[in-house]
Amino acid sequence: MDERAIVNAMVALLATGGSTNHLIHWVAVAHSAGIVIDWNDFSDLSEVVPTLAHVYPNGSADVNQFQAAGGTGFIIRELLDAGFMHEDVLTVREGGIREFTHEPALAGPSLAWTDAGDSKDETIVRPAASPFSPTGGLKLLQGNLGRSVIKVSAVPDDRHVIEAPARVLIRKRLCTWPLMPASWRAT
Repeated sequence: MDERAIVNAMVALLATGGSTNHLIHWVAVAHSAGIVIDWNDFSDLSEVVPTLAHVYPNGSADVNQFQAAGGTGFIIRELLDAGFMHEDVLTVREGGIREFTHEPALAGPSLAWTDAGDSKDETIVRPAASPFSPTGGLKLLQGNLGRSVIKVSAVPDDRHVIEAPARVLIRKRLCTWPLMPASWRAT
């Protein structure tokens, strides 16, 4: 496990629409390998990695429809060919990550590996040359209330910027639990 493998995982996550749940998992996996990544790294990559898949909740397709449309083999090939993934990483397959662009199929009594081919449904998976979005599925939000990550690939384009009046109500002394850190206490 090295930095290139972690970057590949991050890129694949972003290209498939991004899961905010997977962010914490990849941060933990990287940490276990002695590699430090955080939400800033996902946000930076999201600026350049295109969204190539519309699978629930950022689309109506389920994972079975995703696989039938081209699946991971198609996505990995598109990301490799477009230069978004590192090809020179160790994998469980002898030929490396490029072998994951092929799918197993029965050819009579034998197993044969065939190229993932073109997208069979461009409402579900698209080539890197014509993505759903030129950017990945996640954005880092930061402000005086804290930090969070939002899955923008599931938000319609016309809702990416919302301007509206707001009222902010602040209650004083919400909690006085003595073991709570002072920074958590409302004033």
